[in-house]
Amino acid sequence: MSGRGLLPRAGRYANLARDRRWQEGRVDSEALAWWAGQLHEPPLSPLRELVRPRVQPATEPVSRIRESRRVAFALDAALANGLRRLARDVGATPYMVVLAAFRVLLVRLTGQADICIGTPMTLRDSPDLKDIVGCLVNPVVLRNTVQIDQSFQEHLHTERRTALDAFRFRDVPFSRIVEAVAPLRQLGEHPLFQILFSWESATDPIRAGGIEHELISVPAARQSYFDLECAFQDAGDGAALSGYFAWCGSVMEDWVGE
Repeated sequence: MSGRGLLPRAGRYANLARDRRWQEGRVDSEALAWWAGQLHEPPLSPLRELVRPRVQPATEPVSRIRESRRVAFALDAALANGLRRLARDVGATPYMVVLAAFRVLLVRLTGQADICIGTPMTLRDSPDLKDIVGCLVNPVVLRNTVQIDQSFQEHLHTERRTALDAFRFRDVPFSRIVEAVAPLRQLGEHPLFQILFSWESATDPIRAGGIEHELISVPAARQSYFDLECAFQDAGDGAALSGYFAWCGSVMEDWVGE
């Protein structure tokens, strides 16, 4: 995007966050027009159509209302390798295959065909950003409609096109997209999407000072930012896929998530 090469001279995260020239350089009229059209009149979260466990008292703390539940899962190596083969056969990635399956599952659960799913994208594709310590992630909204008369492979092709189109404009700050789309807002709810899908691919070991480090995900008790989160960790070809579902207890019954 046009913002690359516009980094502040002092390569520190605080300077980067404050640098208006770099922020504005990541936005252009074509990108904003595409997002405004793609997300025009975004649908409500489909999970709101499911039965809630109970009506929350107005006096109950927000932290209790958005309390998160989580359950871990794993796909064995044989199934994971089958997903990778399917991805190669259609020119997609395992991320796209699992995303397509996740969307179909949501449609079957809720009966809503038009669904927005958010996915975090790194902004570290520029070499100038690789050594900056800080959170450089931008949410990207993937909106797609599942046609009930499509085969899964046909839907996968649609999902692939949707993802590639969205990834072209992934550098546009999410706040600017919200301004351009101007959706209805509600206190305590994430704008434009309430379902998150994330994918973490295998990375090379981190070595520093002669010591090899390994990244470990540590589950933490926290409020739920979204109605539903689905996260996958891909250890590479030949390995199993692991992940978790996390959901907001005031939106979904625990038995639905489990």
